Amino acid sequence: MPAQVLHGKIILLPALPGAWPDGEMTGAKLPGKISPSIRREKGRLISAEFDSPKERRLTVCYLETEREICLKAGEKTTISY
Repeated sequence: MPAQVLHGKIILLPALPGAWPDGEMTGAKLPGKISPSIRREKGRLISAEFDSPKERRLTVCYLETEREICLKAGEKTTISY
């Protein structure tokens, strides 16, 4: 599972198999029509990009890190790890 929404937070890579250490995921849709794209290398998240049809604030979680981002309608926002 590349992403899930739990208690209003987007949790990245909560259960991705270790057999997929490298790769990208695009085209998924989360609630609110939020589109995440992620990139992994050597089993670690490298970057996550989000876009949304309307402005909104998000909390994005990966491992022990939480980041707040503000999405602007129709623009992409990237987080690097």
